[in-house]
Amino acid sequence: MRGRIHKRVRKNKRGKETTSWYVVVDVGVNADGRRQQKWHGAFRTRREAEVARAKIVNDLHGGAYVAPDRITLNQWSERPSALAPPRTLEVAPPRVG
Repeated sequence: MRGRIHKRVRKNKRGKETTSWYVVVDVGVNADGRRQQKWHGAFRTRREAEVARAKIVNDLHGGAYVAPDRITLNQWSERPSALAPPRTLEVAPPRVG
């Protein structure tokens, strides 16, 4: 699975063209057998998109890939995080002299 680079050209209100580059990777198939794709992007240059694609594909093959999701801050703060260790406060003894 390599992923691909997608170029998108848009015109703003003044008629000036702006180019954005996106990385599209396949992340598997759903229950219906249809392939699932994730878009990462709005990179300013193709080179930035290629560097991001290399990192994303590497993470995907290494098992470290986390798909982007859209949730509110409130939803994020309420979900339990099994990856984060409990925080402890270590107090250092005061320095003398």
